[in-house]
Formats: sequence, C-alpha cells, structure tokens
Amino acid sequence: MWIFNCQHVTELVSQSLDHKLPWWQRLGIRMHHGMCKYCRRVKAQFLLLRRASRFVPDADDLSDGPALSPAANNRIKQSLALK
Repeated sequence: MWIFNCQHVTELVSQSLDHKLPWWQRLGIRMHHGMCKYCRRVKAQFLLLRRASRFVPDADDLSDGPALSPAANNRIKQSLALK
C-alpha cells in the first residue's frame, strides 16, 4: 500500500520507535509527513514522550517512597471504576 492515511502513518511511527521499518514504509511515512502537518506533530509528540520517559524512575525505585493512605487508594479505585 503506497498511499498511507493518517491512522496508518501514526501506527507505523509508533512501530518505528520499537524497531526499524522496511524502506518502503519509511518512504511512505516521509511522503505523508511532507503533506500532513498533523502527523508531523504526532511524530514529534511520540519522540518527546520517549525522551521524557527516560527520566521517570522505575517502579522499584518508588517502593521506598511515601505510600498513599488506604482511604486515598479507595477513592482512586472508585473514581477509576466509574469511568
């Protein structure tokens, strides 16, 4: 498929963060990015999130920090269950 729509390009850009795509998919993304400023923005946002995630500590590093109270845990669980 040589004509990539925005949804396909977004999926491919996401995949490209995990592994190298075939040349024809990379070319299709470049061609689409040449015409679509919104997909260029999505790619920039993906890259920003990737860079920012490097500064988030692992869950193991957070285990020594302060914990939420049981009441706070219950409020969070209830608010998530409502959604």
